Amino acid sequence: KQNMPTIDFNSNNASSFKKSASYTYSTSQFNALFGSNSNVTKTGIVYVTGNALIPRGYTLTINGALVAEGNINIGTEWWPDSKAKPSLVINDPGTGPAGLISKRKIIFASQTNQINVSGLIYALDEFKMKWDSPKLTLTGGIISRKISVSNNQITINYSANTIARALAGG
Repeated sequence: KQNMPTIDFNSNNASSFKKSASYTYSTSQFNALFGSNSNVTKTGIVYVTGNALIPRGYTLTINGALVAEGNINIGTEWWPDSKAKPSLVINDPGTGPAGLISKRKIIFASQTNQINVSGLIYALDEFKMKWDSPKLTLTGGIISRKISVSNNQITINYSANTIARALAGG
């Protein structure tokens, strides 16, 4: 048994994700980002003190890292079905952390259009790709206590440098 590398989410250390975040949101503040703009783009570390849900009808692009103290969910909502399935793009800016980082779970479900991640997918509890979620293209790596993949295609282009930058924090 090997221990998972630890991540400093919210200590008083200057390099913790919360202290070095470009944006810090509660769950309701994060949800408000998706008001009338169907394409939301943020650069740097986006830190959510609760759960982060990317709803139907929206594309979220992060040039850096989306970090949540709660779960990160995409494609878990079936309603309203008149809206397009959500998309998620995480770009690696080349310096600092990049990826999806959760203190709990990261769930990609069937009601998702597209997922492209250049960075680390880190879920302290579980990383789950439910049946019929879209193909995941990942440049970086996955670290999680539990990984569940059901009938999905994942392409991983391993990048030790990208993983190391994400583990180092902000």
